[in-house]
Amino acid sequence: MLASFALLKDVSAWMDEHYRPDGYNVGWNCGAVGGQIAMHAHMHVIPRFRQEPYAGRGIRYWLKQPDNRWS
Repeated sequence: MLASFALLKDVSAWMDEHYRPDGYNVGWNCGAVGGQIAMHAHMHVIPRFRQEPYAGRGIRYWLKQPDNRWS
């Protein structure tokens, strides 16, 4: 866990220097249903910018949409 956090700090520092995002989404896809295609550990660091149409809405926004509900 500490190694993942250290890597996140390095990656976000690099992105801050080169792209200057206003925030980030960070996550792991686990299992096929969770979106994991390659069965190895990897972390997604997605830069976010305030001028994006969906700024301020995290990944859970998409999971809560009516089209994603099942009965």
